[in-house]
Amino acid sequence: MEKQVVNYTYYLKDGKVLPEFLNVLFKYSVEVSKKNNFIINIHCNENFKKVCEEYEIVPDNFYELEEDLDIDGNIFWAYHKIKVYNKQPIGEWHLDTDAVFKKAPILDKNYDMQVAYLDIPFDELDELDFPEGYIIPEFYKKDLKGYNMSAICFHSQELKDLYCQNAFNFMKGNKVIHDKYNWYHMVFIEQASLKQICEYYNYSYKFLVEDLSNSPDYYHMASDKTRIVPSSQEIFVKELKDELQKLQIN
Repeated sequence: MEKQVVNYTYYLKDGKVLPEFLNVLFKYSVEVSKKNNFIINIHCNENFKKVCEEYEIVPDNFYELEEDLDIDGNIFWAYHKIKVYNKQPIGEWHLDTDAVFKKAPILDKNYDMQVAYLDIPFDELDELDFPEGYIIPEFYKKDLKGYNMSAICFHSQELKDLYCQNAFNFMKGNKVIHDKYNWYHMVFIEQASLKQICEYYNYSYKFLVEDLSNSPDYYHMASDKTRIVPSSQEIFVKELKDELQKLQIN
């Protein structure tokens, strides 16, 4: 059986330090992916590569990320992921560094895309800013409901191209001023726009999980990582290290 490929992406800004629990979680994700016989690609800058070296995270391939000066990384913090989606071949997975394939997912090419789960933010979309010259697409709706992109596999080149090109057009040169919580625009273009494209043009999709809280095969820490207190972080790290030890034994 041909090996599946999983891509991870992280651009670590100068001066930023990631907490131990996130680094250990990423190491656990990579080690579980190895156990599931994936080819592992890490797309990152030199800062994050040093973190990988410190935590002995060894992929099959490292690929260097470079900043795009036309995109505001403070607003579009995950734009590097979309750059990786754009260049990775269809049929390859992309997995967030805080997500884990506890069991290897089965590729289903009967769909145009496989994606983690439906994501419905509590907040309503207030107002979006568009860059000069951007043509608002016919599929556009003022809505933040989208597909959670913690795991994504495109099977349609046409869908991937349409999604990525629109995202670049939206992000490049976009001098965002209306974003109350500084996340509307990124969530819209990464998650909601893909849902709107699929619905408008009838691209088919399949979720990995219907209920993230009750999924034996997939884990995603998601926004919990911003709320976990130091004492819980310590417990979480110990549990992950115990799991890593079991992987080495088995």
